[in-house]
Amino acid sequence: MLRHGLSTLIALVSFGAALAVLLVTAFHFPEQPDPFAPYDALTPGQPVSALDEYACRYTPIPADMMVDMIFCQIVPESGPIRLVTVLGQDETIKGLSFALEGVQVGHLAQRWGRPDAVQKGRGFAVTRWGNHMQATAQTFGWFTYQAGVDLVVMRDEEHNTAAQIH
Repeated sequence: MLRHGLSTLIALVSFGAALAVLLVTAFHFPEQPDPFAPYDALTPGQPVSALDEYACRYTPIPADMMVDMIFCQIVPESGPIRLVTVLGQDETIKGLSFALEGVQVGHLAQRWGRPDAVQKGRGFAVTRWGNHMQATAQTFGWFTYQAGVDLVVMRDEEHNTAAQIH
């Protein structure tokens, strides 16, 4: 009886150790260069002149549609950011969007902290950091920090321009 109990105890301890290793590795996000770091100067509220340092393709906006609006796109040559869209007004950056590939919600949490809110939908989740930033991620039945992020939107909190830059 003692022999059976001891072997059961060893099996349970081994299983617990294996489970602990699995959980630690499953929820660890490997260190990778911060793909957003090159765009730190392009935050909402910064002057539009910050765009002078970037290869930004401007798209003219007809004067009768919007007044003093600036719209441009940056197409990085490599990395997980596929497209950066910038919207400005009155010489100020009002909003940005980042189209992404290969970035997980956990990577965003490493940079900006835990999201304030998560809104789940069918096959997607929207994570929010305050009223100024949100990310859309693909989900498969439930939300995890491993969910792949498709889009990050940052906006000027005062003007809430996110809907205009999708």
